[in-house]
Amino acid sequence: MFKKILSTAIIVFSLSLASFAQDINGKWNGKVMDQFEVSYTFKAEGEKLTGSTVGPEGNEIILKDGKIKGNDIEFVLNIMDQDIKMVGKLESDTLKLKFNMMGNDAELVLKKEVK
Repeated sequence: MFKKILSTAIIVFSLSLASFAQDINGKWNGKVMDQFEVSYTFKAEGEKLTGSTVGPEGNEIILKDGKIKGNDIEFVLNIMDQDIKMVGKLESDTLKLKFNMMGNDAELVLKKEVK
């Protein structure tokens, strides 16, 4: 009996984590330092996170080394020949990211685009 309950609990927990990770899928918009409009597209497959954004010159930048574990997010962007590590937390329809660019800490808040 205990094994059945434990097995069921593990399956439910696993499915809830997988569905939570799926919440990141889609387009997200925000502003860097309340000045520059940005847009990201994300896709989660298990703990692997892929996607892209548009760079300062209008070019597409592909996410590298993307990971999502629960509500923790991390990925790397190459902007102006510099790898920028982004780390953050997913909270419902809000994604809060922190990064350091050229010695300056910054924060980026993205909201999921509603279709």
